[in-house]
Parts: sequence; C-alpha cells; structure tokens
Amino acid sequence: MIKTPHHIAGYKMETITAGISPDWVGGHDLIMNGGSVVIGKSGNGIRWDGIDDIGTITDSNDFTFANGTNDLPFSISFYIKFAANNVPQWLISKRIQGIGEEWQITYYLTNPNDARIYFNLYSQNNAANLISIQSNIFKPVLNQWYLIQTSYNGSGTKEGLNLYINNIPHLNRVSSGTYVRMQNTLANVQLGTFNGTAFLLNGVMDELNIYNKELSFTDLKRVGSGLHPLNG
Repeated sequence: MIKTPHHIAGYKMETITAGISPDWVGGHDLIMNGGSVVIGKSGNGIRWDGIDDIGTITDSNDFTFANGTNDLPFSISFYIKFAANNVPQWLISKRIQGIGEEWQITYYLTNPNDARIYFNLYSQNNAANLISIQSNIFKPVLNQWYLIQTSYNGSGTKEGLNLYINNIPHLNRVSSGTYVRMQNTLANVQLGTFNGTAFLLNGVMDELNIYNKELSFTDLKRVGSGLHPLNG
C-alpha cells in the first residue's frame, strides 16, 4: 500500500516502542497504554487484553469530518479478531462523554442474542442526535479475523452511511433526534475503550486506515487486501 491524497492516517501496528505505534501516513501516532505486539493479519498486530489496555490518538482537526457548516466524507478500514464476544466492546471512536460526541464504531449487545457492529455519527456534540448504520446480527467467531469497513458521504443523512463486514454490505440505517452536522470537539480518538474505562476491547486489531473521502466499495476492498485505493 502507498499513501494516497485522501489517506490521513495508517497504522500497521507492527511495533510498540516507548508506548508508541507509529502512523506511517500522517504523523498521528497511536499512544498505547498497555497492549502487546502479537501475530496480526499482516505481519504483527496489537493485542488489547480487555482489562486495562487503551489506545489513544491525540485530537486533531483531521479526525473531525465537518467544516462548521456541513459534514465531510470519510472512510475507515481495519481488521479485528475478537477474544470475547459476550460483552460490548468499543473499537474506535472520537467520543468521550463530557468532552465530545463525534463518531464511533462499536461491537454492542442489546441482549445475548442480539450482537451487532454499529457505526454512529453524532450531531452538535449531543449523543441524542445521531445517524447510525448497524450490522445484521453478528456474533463473531472467537480468534477469527474480520474486516470491518465504514464510509460516509458527508450528506448529513443516514442514507450516506455504509458498513461492510468481510466485504458484505449491511444496510440497517437508523436515526434519532435531529441530526444537523458533526461538531469539532476536543475528544481524542480512542481505540479499544469508551471514556478510557468502559467497554474495553478483548482482541487483536491490525491494519487501521482512515481516509477523508468516501471510498467506493471497490476501493475499500482494495484497502482490505493491502492495496491503495485507485480513487482515494
């Protein structure tokens, strides 16, 4: 994979050195509090233990996908291997209660038989106003790799959201409250946790890539295969 114009962050998760796993694209390094380097999907990956491991990417305007007037498009792609599937786990988010409500990708169970991946966007720093796309019921097989990919066209509507698991689209779009646009907040991007203490990830993550463009399904599949997008 090579850097393309809309590629704003990329994490191969090959190493953790002095608590840092580098961003090879944009300089937004991943700061790891705990975590261990293990065999990943491609080369190495990072293992979160579900107890106290937390990843943080320092707040940057690059990760707020709005310009003060309208939302802006973005796409996220990563591999995940769950070591637990019976508890909710936050995967990646720019959402910290009391600091900022922007976006998140989570694995959440409303009951033991209803587990799903959720991709949520929040309006005006208010968790009551959201647009969301949810997977079909998804109870991952433990220690099996899954490719999770999301995209958003910046339209401010739920119809602009896309979610793919292992290159299969999931189409359950919902909204709540009044969604206007994302608001730039001071929230850091966090991996493997909500608020730094809750819903901790128990599993391995690898090959995280973030783009400030809505990638096509074709280009997302290329990214998942380790190739650069043709139009990204």
